[in-house]
Amino acid sequence: PGKEGCYDLEDSIGYLLNRAARLVAARFGDELKPHDVNLRTWRILATLSQSGDQTISQIADHTGAELSYLSRSVASLEEQGLVRRRISAVDKRTALLSLTRDGSELVRELVPKARQLE
Repeated sequence: PGKEGCYDLEDSIGYLLNRAARLVAARFGDELKPHDVNLRTWRILATLSQSGDQTISQIADHTGAELSYLSRSVASLEEQGLVRRRISAVDKRTALLSLTRDGSELVRELVPKARQLE
C-alpha cells in the first residue's frame, strides 16, 4: 500500500467485476447441471426468451458467442427439445430459432434462480 509502481488488483474494478462474474457463473452453473444445460446454452435460451424468434447471427450478436459454437449449441438444444428451427416466411434462406414449450418452461423455472444469484 502506498508504494509507487505497485498495482493492487483488489482495487481494480475490472478484476473485481471479473471475479464476481466467475463466482455467479460457477454457482448458476451448478443450478443448470440438473437440466443438462450449461452457461453458454443458457444464454441462448435467455436471449430467445427475451427477444423472441431470432436468426443464429442475431443470437451471436446478442450473446457475443462465435457462430461455430452457436451452431453446435443450438443443435444440442434442438435435440433436447428446448429450441426449434423454422424457415422464415419472409426469406426462405433464413432459419429462425425459437423456444419450444419445454424451453419456455425451463427458462421460467431458472430465471428466479438467476436473479437470486445476481
